This record gives sequence, C-alpha cells and structure tokens, in this order.
Amino acid sequence: MTDLHLTVPTSWKELSPRQLKFISYLMTEMQLSADELLTHAFIGLAGIKVLKQDTYGYVFSHKRRYFILSVAEFYEFTRKVQWITGGVSEVTPLSELAGVKHVHPRLCDTPFNRYLACENYYQQYIFTQNIQALQCLAACFYAGKKEFDDSQTLNNSEKFADLPVHVLHTVFLWYAGLKTVFQKQFSYLFRPAEAVGEAQAPNMREHIDNMIRALTGGDVTKTEAVANTETWTAFSELNAKARESEELKNRMAKMRK
Repeated sequence: MTDLHLTVPTSWKELSPRQLKFISYLMTEMQLSADELLTHAFIGLAGIKVLKQDTYGYVFSHKRRYFILSVAEFYEFTRKVQWITGGVSEVTPLSELAGVKHVHPRLCDTPFNRYLACENYYQQYIFTQNIQALQCLAACFYAGKKEFDDSQTLNNSEKFADLPVHVLHTVFLWYAGLKTVFQKQFSYLFRPAEAVGEAQAPNMREHIDNMIRALTGGDVTKTEAVANTETWTAFSELNAKARESEELKNRMAKMRK
C-alpha cells in the first residue's frame, strides 16, 4: 500500500472543532484501553470505514476507494496519532459553548483572579469528578466580555448544565493543554509535578494565598489590585521571584560545601 496516503492531525492544536469533540467523546463515553483509543481515533480522524476484519487484517473504504491493511500495517498507521495518549498539549478550544464565546485561549488580557478560579475548578474536577466543577470551569472561560466576578461563577455555570459531557470535557482538555503552555513560558513558576505514590488533592486555599502574598509582598491593601492584574503580567513577576529564589538557594548550597 505504498501509494496510500491518509492524513490526520499531528497535534491537539490541529484538531478541528468536530475532531476535538470526537476525541473527547472517545475519552468520556467509551471505556477504551490506550490501544483501543488510538484505533478508534485514527479511524475517525482519517475518515475511513472498517468494512471487514479477519485474521489477515482489515478491509477499509476511504473516499470511494477500497484497500486492505494487515494488522501490522494498520498498527503502524495508528502510531500517527500516538500524541493523543502522550498527554494533552495546547488545544484550540471550541469557539463558543451555550452561545457564549470564550476569553483569550491563553488567558492573556484577563485578570489574574480568572486564572486562579480556573485552576481551582480544574483541580476540583480532577479530584472529585464533580461535573459541576467542570461547568464552573466552563463559566470562567466562556464568559464573553463580562467583567470577571467569581462570586457569580456558580450561577453562570447553570447555562452549561445541559451540555453533553463530552462537549463540556473539551473545556477540561483546553485547560490541561494550557498548563503545558504555562510550564514552557514560565518554567521556574510552573514545575512539572513529580509522581510519588497516589496523587493528593492540592490545598488550593494555601496555593492561592501563597501566590497573592508573593505579589503583594504581604501588603493586604494591594490584594484587590493584584487580583485584577493581567494574568501573564502576574506570571512574569512570579516566575522572576521563583527564579531569584532558586538562584539564592543554589548560592547558599555552594557556600555550605
């Protein structure tokens, strides 16, 4: 099959809206192993249909053309979408949910307290699987041009309550991918988590307080101003402070030798 050319997206960011919802559906609505996920994903993304399967391989159709692949050949094709099981990278989010457009996909030009709220609901969903936390995450991101007020998030989340789980899950994928962007851009501030035993839910109150304290320098009168600081500006300052702290720690360690 040397003349067979099947094209598929090569990253999360390349997924079209329809493809993103399709992958999200496979991840949320079907109980699939990693290999099964890759198989279904490749078939769907490549736009091919399985007509027959036997011990020798598979018979497919693609754009009115029929072809046969052995099991080994088909396995090689599924390797084209292995990025799906290799962790979520930056995702192009759906342009709107429940008729509401999202804010900047990298949270640029948005207040720092929106990021803090997104992180809080994201972590809640991971450790509780409470769908309401995912609806709240959606409400933080799909907020149009409204001024952000987290006290209204729960009420705003109600408009997303009737969305199918796999559609709502695309918001989770967007934020998971965004965290990889943060790790690359602000490497001192966002360190990849080390897997040690069973993961524990983070103390979000302590985490948020520490970030706010670092930005205010302990001056509580500056808290509101910090909350409204542009997100990436806040990250830049926190990243610089984290870098300075690490450099000081390294100098101190050398002095003890």
